Amino acid sequence: MNEVARALQHPEVARLHERLRLRSALEAEPYEGSRFAAVAAIVRVIDEPELLFIKRAEAERDPWSGHIAFPGGRREPSDRTLMDTAIRETSEETSLDLTRGQLIGQLDDLAPRTRSLPPIIVRPYVAVVESTVVLRPSSEVASTFWVPLRFSATRKHRGSM
Repeated sequence: MNEVARALQHPEVARLHERLRLRSALEAEPYEGSRFAAVAAIVRVIDEPELLFIKRAEAERDPWSGHIAFPGGRREPSDRTLMDTAIRETSEETSLDLTRGQLIGQLDDLAPRTRSLPPIIVRPYVAVVESTVVLRPSSEVASTFWVPLRFSATRKHRGSM
């Protein structure tokens, strides 16, 4: 059995996979001027499930400059699907090839509307990868780090957009 298959058997990951399998993600309708983007919530299991986050590099005129985020970005004309966008952007930002892992689901679209952000609809995908993945951040990424999944499940650690 390969490492991704073993990770999928971890009780927390298996529960997450089942919950995603049993629900249909809500997809937002485009609105005037909006563009689509996709991100990847990436899970690995060492002793426990962990989520990958990036800290975006500081850049003038980038509305996401310095933000903590999942790897991802805007859809390009060459992307057939938003999943292709998530795969491409993850590879560009971290060198991680999501096709070597397993997609386990899609979360509800997010459409933040603020003066500081361009009109965008973000589609999050969830993937499981091997624990031994090697990340090589691009110039768009200041750093990468893994956070235990249990940390994000704690209400006091939740934020809002």
